[in-house]
Amino acid sequence: MTEKNQTVTVTIENLGVNGEGVATLPDGMKIFVPLTLPGEEADVRVLCVKKTFAFGKALSIRRASRDRVTPACPVFGRCGGCQLQHLAYEKQLEFKRNSVADTLKKVGHLDLAVAETVSSPARYAYRNKIQLPVGVDKDGKNAIGFYRTGSHRIVDIDACPLHGEWATKLIGCVRRYMDAAGLIGYDEFTHHGDIRHIVARESNGRVLICLVTPRKGLPKSDLLIEELKKEFDDFALLCNINTQDTNVILGPQTFAVCDRNVLPVDWQGIETEVCVESFLQVNPFVAYRLYDDVIEAARITSEDYVIDAYSGAGILSARLARAAKHVYGVELCGEASQDAVALAERNGIENLSNYNGDCAMLVPMLIARLRDGSAPGADGPVEGARLAVVLDPPRKGCDAQVLSAVLASAPSRIVYVSCNPATLARDLSLLVPAGYSVRSVVPYDMFPETCHVETLVCLTRKGVS
Repeated sequence: MTEKNQTVTVTIENLGVNGEGVATLPDGMKIFVPLTLPGEEADVRVLCVKKTFAFGKALSIRRASRDRVTPACPVFGRCGGCQLQHLAYEKQLEFKRNSVADTLKKVGHLDLAVAETVSSPARYAYRNKIQLPVGVDKDGKNAIGFYRTGSHRIVDIDACPLHGEWATKLIGCVRRYMDAAGLIGYDEFTHHGDIRHIVARESNGRVLICLVTPRKGLPKSDLLIEELKKEFDDFALLCNINTQDTNVILGPQTFAVCDRNVLPVDWQGIETEVCVESFLQVNPFVAYRLYDDVIEAARITSEDYVIDAYSGAGILSARLARAAKHVYGVELCGEASQDAVALAERNGIENLSNYNGDCAMLVPMLIARLRDGSAPGADGPVEGARLAVVLDPPRKGCDAQVLSAVLASAPSRIVYVSCNPATLARDLSLLVPAGYSVRSVVPYDMFPETCHVETLVCLTRKGVS
């Protein structure tokens, strides 16, 4: 029987969905071992034993895989941000394709052809957003970084390869500011401290910076502004107040400390501004390609109406509006919805209507109004043949009410953009038996060096060419 703290030698057979190696123990139990690769022989300490599987830690690699490469980050393996920096990039793409196909089969019972993963033009320095917890280490010194895997212990960093030089400069600015102002990081156990998180976005050399504090105001903010001016030509500084004892990063109140409270963004000719709370794809290099493919997959014509559910700051809605008769964006986040309204006005887009609220409530309402012809921009009752629905939900997937309303309206095309293969598989298992055929499944490497994958699925109503 496998026991905790036992040391065993295993051969890694494949990779799990989180990028960890999977091996079989002598008693037949599966063990998950992070930072190992298929074909490797490793000495492993058993850390935790469940009823049907175990978790382990590689103590040494006896026989390394030919696909193993040297990680770019000095804290890889301790920081929980990346899982695959030790795996050759072409094998990362293969892993993500297999992960999508296997999850669709295991969770959704769907045996679908999955295309090769669309690679990212940039493997590093691709992220335009960073979220860093700020705390104290065991010696009471300030720590800025990412959480260690499976914990809330901060791995202190000065730079992250997935982010550009702007992030390195920002970390240094905040660190020097805290030292000069005599501020300390937030302690989650004692609830004492001055700075909880750093949240920042970058676009075309402009940086939107937000420091999250546990009380009103940003102490001695002039010192931080002075540091930021040394490194950035164009920046805005915000303060967010979060007094709650939760894992939620941002609190309800955000105010500008210096300059504006939004970030100007030019997204393939669409000019907009996003706030710190807005959703924006973190890898613009891949997102540009993905959005182009969404429009192509949806086969939008000037006679079509499109519902863009979970529409975020409205960039994809605006892209769709260039081709469609009318587009309806639905977004829960109030700030993001305001961004979408401003985007349409700024770019002179008149065939785009934005709605702020729960998709589970608003999508059925919109579908009903399209059916009776009372929706904005409708030239009469809209039948399913002229309706396309784009679903781009958060990781939890689509609400059941949204899927029910979509199926009831029988749109000719459904395009699903997913960042979570498991909930994608769950939702497709409801859409496919209800009269839809999957025309294509394409993974995108939106998040190189990590186990995460973005997937685009195009469905057409059976009988529609």
